[in-house]
Formats: sequence, structure tokens, C-alpha cells
Amino acid sequence: MAIYTIDTYLQLNVWEQANTSSYVTLSMQLQKASVNIIRNISGTLKLGGRSVPINLSNEYSGSGTVLYTVSGVSPPYNGNATVTSTVSFIGTYEIYAPGPGTWISQSASFTDYYTATRPVQPAISTSATTVALGSSVSITTSGGSSGSMTWRVGSHTGTVATFGNETKSWTPALATFAPYNTTGTSMTCTLTWNGATKNITLTIPSNSSTNPTASVAMSINSGGLAGLYVQNQTTAKATVSTTTKYGATITNYSISLNGVTYNSTPAVSGPLKTSGSNTCSVTVTDSRGFTATASASFTVQAYSNPTISNLQIFRSNSSGTAKSDGTYLRFAFTPAISSVSSNNAKGYRLEYREVGGAWTAVTGTLSSYTSFTPQTVNAGLSTTTLYEARVGLTDSFHTHAGGTTVYSTIISIPTDEVMMDFNSDGDGGGIGMYTQAAGHLDVAWDVITHGGIKGGTSASRTISDALFNIPALTYTDLSISSSADNATFATALFKWLAANFPHKTRCRFMGVAQVGSYRMFNVFIYDTDVLSGGIPRYGGGTINLYTGYMGIISLNDYTVTVKMITAT
Repeated sequence: MAIYTIDTYLQLNVWEQANTSSYVTLSMQLQKASVNIIRNISGTLKLGGRSVPINLSNEYSGSGTVLYTVSGVSPPYNGNATVTSTVSFIGTYEIYAPGPGTWISQSASFTDYYTATRPVQPAISTSATTVALGSSVSITTSGGSSGSMTWRVGSHTGTVATFGNETKSWTPALATFAPYNTTGTSMTCTLTWNGATKNITLTIPSNSSTNPTASVAMSINSGGLAGLYVQNQTTAKATVSTTTKYGATITNYSISLNGVTYNSTPAVSGPLKTSGSNTCSVTVTDSRGFTATASASFTVQAYSNPTISNLQIFRSNSSGTAKSDGTYLRFAFTPAISSVSSNNAKGYRLEYREVGGAWTAVTGTLSSYTSFTPQTVNAGLSTTTLYEARVGLTDSFHTHAGGTTVYSTIISIPTDEVMMDFNSDGDGGGIGMYTQAAGHLDVAWDVITHGGIKGGTSASRTISDALFNIPALTYTDLSISSSADNATFATALFKWLAANFPHKTRCRFMGVAQVGSYRMFNVFIYDTDVLSGGIPRYGGGTINLYTGYMGIISLNDYTVTVKMITAT
């Protein structure tokens, strides 16, 4: 307590009710200082920032009597080591003089100051407010007694060390604190010592100790060959393996494979598009946002579907020589099959049939992926039947059993060559080939028509392929002069027809030259192998030297007019 003497008769007593690190509370008494009797005390008491008016009319006797108390005053406090407060009394009072027996008026004006000294409080300070786990921080303590410092993160607690008033280094361990936050990279840690507290932020660093790890293994999912990846056939599987640290989990996969990004493992690609070196790239992200990358390279063998070029299929004799009446088939082609590092199969199929019938197949294995030695097959072909044939290629990915053989276009294999052929019922015919069915005309040669073709009462029809295209001949082609007589001209013309007309082995030419000013000739072409009522089937026409046309007339009244001769 501090005692302040106002005068002979009064004093002020000041004491501290409380003194902490955050506030000071004061109390003050107005007290008699002598045995003299006093009364009518009036004035103002001041303590700290508080002013209290008083008006005491009683008579007070005896030394030490408390006249008035002011308590609970908390002066402004800014955290300094001391706090100073005003202490004052300004007023009047009366004092009794016993000799004369009278009251004497007395005034007082007193002001002083009271200083409260702050008690020393325990405190914690650190060299940094943010500390990476695995790194050290300096901790300084003061104002307290030796004791244990503790830490708290959420509901987790532990001991830092025993501290007096000193400085120590502390390294918060990754293994201890990182598991307390598996979805972020920081946490608040509260240090406590002797009632003092200090908050610091602990962070989880991104490094090899905390980041996840990843690896990717490639394998063939489907469509491989001899353990090889094959372009446009193989689908690849990427399987990602990971490890995480301190309780984190993998939250995202990004797998780039074959031009597509996948978000789960294993990732299965579509058919691999690019041959050569391919790379699968992987990025994984854990629940803290830390990432890891990995990649794997693999080689894709070039592959494309088999192709056939330079295809030839024709009738031949047993030696492979082309013959229109051959019963063998000669075939040749150029294959193109991807070798896949010599692991791909390579086979061929020659298929042939009567038109509309079932296929007969001759199969074999190619000795080369890019070449084929022409072969002759004893197909037992009928010379009077029209066939069709094709060649197919097979490999490891295109098989006959799987229905994926790669075929060429279908090649027509004509009958033996004949000038004209008519069936026995007279309702079908062939020109340049044997007739194949009733009710239509089979033609083996190109036909150029300059008019319509009519059948029965039906509308006029035009056929684009000529039955026999007799070129525009000149007198020079016939080895005669333009002034030659009719007989000479007819003889030269028939010689040319006999030498150049198709199927001449089956047909006979008979001509009658009608001499006249117009040089017109009737031409009859007989098929001696087909008889109708014992009479050879035939077609006829007229050659007009001046108009330069010849008409061939079939039994079905189809008329084809072709250019025959031109004058020079």
C-alpha cells in the first residue's frame, strides 16, 4: 500500500487489487491522519482515470478513521512494464478547535501519482511462425519456472522438451505430424509452457520424402503377335503402381496412351495407331496435391491389311500356257503382307466356281511376304462353262476360319472361244462363247451399238458392249485397190474375217457376193457345233460398201450394227 499525506489531518492510501499481464486494478481510501475532529468534507477524489465527488457532513474523530473508499479502478494499460495513475484530492473540510471551541474551515489541494509495476509473465517466442516439417525452429522461453513445453495439433498432443528461461532448437518430425493432415499441406500447432501459449504453422514440404511414387507397366491386352505390339491390331494395357506417404491417398490418375487420356488404372487403349516407339505417360496426384510422374516406352510393329496387286487368273493347259479351251487355271499376283518381324502368317486361297455355284478352294503358304511364284491348278474346267475366280490372302489377323480373308476382285473365266452358239431349244445363244442359260444371249466380246436393241414387243434397248467390234477397215487393210471389182473385194473381205473373227475354230463363213452398182454383200456365219433340227445355227448380215456398215442378226432378233469398212 502507498500512503500519500494531504495535510496534518488527511491522507490517501492506494493499493493494488490485481496486477496481471493484461490489466491493473487499484483501490484508494481517504483517511483521517490525526485525532482532531473534522466534519463537512466536500470535494473530488481522483484515481487513475476516475473522478469521484464526495460530500461528508458527519463529524469524524479518532486517528485512522476511513472516510471514503474508491475501488475497482483499472487505468488504461498498453502492455508496458509499468502503469502510472493519478492520485488526488481537491476540496474543503472543517476542523474543531477545542480551546476556543470553534470550527475552522480548511482547504486541501493534493495531486500525486501511483506507479504499478507489471509482474514478469511467462512468454514463448519462436524464430519463425511457419516451420516446414523436418526443419528446425528456435524456441525461447522467459518469465517462468522450469517446466515441460507441450504441443497440440487438433486433438493430438505431445511434448517438445523441458524449458527454463532459455532458447532451444526443435525439429517437428514428418513422421509425427504429417499424418495429422492427409488432405492439405499445413496445420496449426499450439505450444504451451507455464501458462503461456504460442501458435506456429507447420507445413508439409513437397519432396521425395512426402511425394507419392508411380511406375507404369505395359502389357498386351488383345491382338498381340508373338509377344509383339502390332499397329491397328493390338490394344495395350497400362497398369500404374503407386506408393503414398504419411497417410495420403491417390486421388487422380492421368494416363496418356495412344493419343487418349485415361483417369483410372489399368487403362486399356484402342487399337494402337502409330508404329515405332510409343510412350505411355502417367501423372498421379495424392490427397495433399503432391504429384508423381512415370513413363514407359514400347515398340509397335508396323502393320496394314494384306493387299493384292497385278492379279492374273486365266484358262491354261497343264504347262500354264494360256489356252481358251484350257481346263487348268493359271494364277499369279503380287502380295503385300506385313511381316511383323517375320512373325506374321502368310497364306493364300485360290477360289473358283461355276457362276452362281459353290467355291472350290486351293490353299497354300507363301514363301515371301511380297512375292508369289505363278502356279497352275488342275481345276478340271469345262470348256463350255463360264467360271469366276478370286484370290484371297490370310495372315495372323485375317483368317478364313474367322471370316476375315482379304479377297481380290472376282475375275471372270470365259468359256472356250466360239463364233456363235445356240442351245438346242433355240431360246438362248452365245457370241464368242458358249451359251450358259436359256432366255438370254451370252456375249464374250465388246459390243459397240449405234442404235437400240429390241426384244419381242418390249421397248428398244441399247447394249453398250459390242458383240464383235469390226474396226474401220481401209482398202489398204484388205490389200486391194479402191477400184477392185466385187469378186476381188469379197474375197479379200472374207479372208480378213476368217483371220480376225473370234471363235473362228467353231464357226464357218459363207458369203455370196451380189454384183451390182451398190457393192452390197450378204454374209452368213454358221455355228457348225450347234444344230437345230439338223441344221447349223447361224447369223446373217449385209455389208454395204458405200454405207460402211455390217449388221449381225441373231435368232432372237437382237440387232447389233458395227462399223465395217471405210473408203480411202
